[in-house]
Amino acid sequence: MEVWRNAVMAAQQPISLKKNQESVGQVVDVLIEQEQPETGELIGRSARFSPEVDGLVYVTGEARLGSIVSVKITRADVYDLYGQVTH
Repeated sequence: MEVWRNAVMAAQQPISLKKNQESVGQVVDVLIEQEQPETGELIGRSARFSPEVDGLVYVTGEARLGSIVSVKITRADVYDLYGQVTH
């Protein structure tokens, strides 16, 4: 079963990367859920990311935990998005 799962995940990665890269340059609403104390980087979720299943949005800028902020997506990888809080 694990071989099948790994094959499916490998096949899905280019699709996921393309979908995430389509978000680069867009402004999305992000729910801020965590903060990395060492770096100050915020971690949250956009509306299209489901908890426990999908990737995260790594955010620079200032926002309170539990708040929803507008984030301009600056880059993306296979699973996650990265962006900056807009004002």
